[in-house]
Amino acid sequence: MTALGGAWLPSLHDQLQLLVSSSSSLNAPTIQQPPVAAAPPKPAGHIHCSLHARCPNEVLPKLFERLVALCGRIDFDYKMDLWDHDICYRPEAVTPFGGPRNEDTALRLRADVLNSSGDFVKLHSRKWGLCCDGAPEPPKPGDRNRVTQRVMYESVVNGDALRYLEMLGYTFSFELVRKGYRFAYNNLLIEIFQPFKLEMRHKVTTAKLLNPEDNAWIVQVGGGGAATETAPLLAAELHAFAELVEGLISLQVVPHTVLRNRIYYPEDR
Repeated sequence: MTALGGAWLPSLHDQLQLLVSSSSSLNAPTIQQPPVAAAPPKPAGHIHCSLHARCPNEVLPKLFERLVALCGRIDFDYKMDLWDHDICYRPEAVTPFGGPRNEDTALRLRADVLNSSGDFVKLHSRKWGLCCDGAPEPPKPGDRNRVTQRVMYESVVNGDALRYLEMLGYTFSFELVRKGYRFAYNNLLIEIFQPFKLEMRHKVTTAKLLNPEDNAWIVQVGGGGAATETAPLLAAELHAFAELVEGLISLQVVPHTVLRNRIYYPEDR
C-alpha cells in the first residue's frame, strides 16, 4: 500500500492481485481499507465572555421586538422564563488579614426555580450547580473587542448541595434571585432580568426587588465554554451582536474591579 498526497491508495501489485482473485472466485477478497482517522476534538475551556447593559422599563417592549426578530422567537408570549436562585458561600474559618486572604475563594450554588415544564421546584429538589467564578481579566491596551472575560467553573451537585458546602468548611454569606427572560442567538445567551433579595433565607417566594426605586432591567449577553484560542472569536461575536441592538441599549464592559471575587468577612464591615 502506498500513500500519495496524504491519501491512501492501493499499490499496483494489490490491484493485480484483486483482479486475479475476483476472476477465479466469486468470494473475492477485498482490499482492507485503512482506519478512518477520528476528527480532532474541538477545543473547550472555561472562559466566559460577556457584555452588560441597563435597559429602562419603557424600552423593554421595543427590545423584545428586536430580539424576537433576531432570535426567531415567534412563539414569545412575554412570560418570564428566567427564575433562578443564587446562594453565595464563604469560608467558615476567617483567614487573617493580609496576603493569604487573597487566596480565599467564594463558592456559589445556582439553580433554576422552575423545571422545564414551568413547575415550581422545592429547595432541596432543585438541580444545583456548584460555581466558582474567577477574577475578570484587566483591560488590555488597544483591545477594540474588549469584553468582560473571566474563568468560570461549574459542576452539578447530586444530593444535598447545601449540606455539601457545609462539609467543605463553607458558611452562608448572601443570596439573591433573578427573574426575567432568556433568548438565544447563535453561540450567545441573552438574559434580561431584575435582581431580588429574600426576606426569609432560602424562601424564594419572599423575594423583593433589590432596588424598588429603580425599575430598570439588567441585560447580560454572554457565552461560555471557550478556550484561550477561541475566546477572541466569542468576543467578536459579542460586539457584532451589540451593533444589532444599538440604539435601544448600549452593551458595555463592566469594570473588572466591580466584579472581583473578593470575600468580605463580618469583621470587615
